[in-house]
Amino acid sequence: MTTLSNQLDRKWADRLVDPLNILLCNLHVMRANACGIQHNGWGEQFLCIDQALIEQITHCTDAVARVSQRVLCLEGKPYTKLSEFVRYATLNEVESSVGQRVAVRVIRDGFSEIIRLEREVITTAQHGGDEVTASELTDLLKFQEETIWRMRSILRRSAFEEVYRKESA
Repeated sequence: MTTLSNQLDRKWADRLVDPLNILLCNLHVMRANACGIQHNGWGEQFLCIDQALIEQITHCTDAVARVSQRVLCLEGKPYTKLSEFVRYATLNEVESSVGQRVAVRVIRDGFSEIIRLEREVITTAQHGGDEVTASELTDLLKFQEETIWRMRSILRRSAFEEVYRKESA
């Protein structure tokens, strides 16, 4: 059994590098989408989600640094080129000039995909005895799950709105 200098089994570490790089690409695309929406979004209530967008951009920037560092600790090479981000991300870039409801859906769906990828990597890391990678990604989940909850709450229409829509139709 070959081990890395940090005493992880090389085979398990190698199994983590590619999924971590895919996660890294998705975080870059998520950040770009949030930046674009923040700069070009519109709508009556758009200012209400502006602060949330700033928090999401900051989170993605921090997450990129943490995931890149993990790839390096596993003696891999993190993706750094825009062409790699676009090629390997499972998230698509979105039109940045969108109304607030579409913006909220983009953020909700983006973080949902990122969480799916993180949970897969966490499971692999735990099986391989890499508690550090599992812990790093678990730390990121708290913010992301709270963000999804907030985005769902924004999208949920109040009972008044539903009654009003039916009466005015």
